[in-house]
Amino acid sequence: MKSAVCLLACGALGSLASAGFIGIDGFSGSEMVITFSGLDTDSVNQTGSLGHGITIENNGGGAGRDGWRISTGWAPYFSNIAGASGGAGLADHWGASDITYTIDGGANRFGLLLSTGVRTVWDIEVYDTEGHLLATGRAATPNVSKAVFVGYESLDTLIGSFRIRDSDNGYITLMDDVRFETVPAPGALSALGLAGLAGSRRRR
Repeated sequence: MKSAVCLLACGALGSLASAGFIGIDGFSGSEMVITFSGLDTDSVNQTGSLGHGITIENNGGGAGRDGWRISTGWAPYFSNIAGASGGAGLADHWGASDITYTIDGGANRFGLLLSTGVRTVWDIEVYDTEGHLLATGRAATPNVSKAVFVGYESLDTLIGSFRIRDSDNGYITLMDDVRFETVPAPGALSALGLAGLAGSRRRR
């Protein structure tokens, strides 16, 4: 069953030949997944490392404050997404969210689950490792207290950061299952194939 993606690309795609927003089924199945289980949110604070080369930064505003909260009781918020881990979720403290994930070294695919207690819309900005805007889009929850998966694939240029913003709806932004992966360039795959072929011929 494919996950429903309520996401609309809004432009700034430029001339990238192989780039666009993807669903959870757009990943290979071998990607790294951060589920937030066991994460010490006190160590993350406003800006901090989630491990695996991923940094998260919170610049929200409104009625909230810096920092994060984590809970294992948020699994029902993600139950509409096939493949969701159902583990601990991470949430900001703000009424208006402005969250940026940075990928050390970049990745070809990046995505995560978003949810909150009301139907809401997040603005998404995707940047390359040099800080240039690759794309903008919007992700919308399909229903109250349910999730949307928002992901992006760029095979020609590595994704360096992923920004998530919403207007002040008075609710947190709840996140889970941060996924990312780097895929070999087609030329590298061809070289590996030729090397394997040459090796098999020598063995014969």
